[in-house]
Amino acid sequence: MGVLAQAATPLGRLVVAFAAILTLPGHEIRTLYTTGLDLSRGTLEVRGGLLRHPLCLEELTHQLADDWTA
Repeated sequence: MGVLAQAATPLGRLVVAFAAILTLPGHEIRTLYTTGLDLSRGTLEVRGGLLRHPLCLEELTHQLADDWTA
């Protein structure tokens, strides 16, 4: 939680959650699309080349994503 408190923006906190909680590597974070975020289902679609896989957002990451989109 200390790293999240140091992030100055909602996007910064969301990126920290992607890396620390969802364990997404940097190259996957850089290639995320906002259209892959589905807050109503609580999922994030991650694309890797032609492959796509959904990740379930746990409560904290879901809240951070909601804060970022607001």
